[in-house]
Amino acid sequence: MRSPYRKMLVATIDELLQKEKGAHEEMIKKLLSKPFKMPVPGYSSCGSRPLGLRHSTIRCALFDPYAEGALVLFTPPEISAHDALKIDASKKQVV
Repeated sequence: MRSPYRKMLVATIDELLQKEKGAHEEMIKKLLSKPFKMPVPGYSSCGSRPLGLRHSTIRCALFDPYAEGALVLFTPPEISAHDALKIDASKKQVV
């Protein structure tokens, strides 16, 4: 039993939910309509490779281990040219 002095603030809960949902949807549309900007200042991408594509599968060093002041934690053992031809490319240790 309701008190006659109690007033309803919102006619229906569904009306309130639709109003809040519409405001949320508008905010999402507004965010997604803006072009993406890189958050790192001064960053410029190469532009040749779109996001989501893999790098080339060629195994190579990511830096020059022979450069002055380079920190080298592991040096793979030297192998002969004949052994280099026989070894599987996926098991080759990168120099």
